[in-house]
Amino acid sequence: MVERISKDTGIKRVALSGGVFQNLTLLELVVSSLERKGFDVLIHREVPPNDGGVSLGMAMIAIL
Repeated sequence: MVERISKDTGIKRVALSGGVFQNLTLLELVVSSLERKGFDVLIHREVPPNDGGVSLGMAMIAIL
């Protein structure tokens, strides 16, 4: 799916998010596969990829 969309749009940057990417083994496999295919992969570093990130985002919006 990512490759097809990239072919149609020219976009080579992919963001991986959601609770499924808390699974480190899966995350590493997907990142490795995408990078081998030439994609720039963005992953969470300081905010959890699950609903905890949503909570932080909502708090930031409330501050604004």
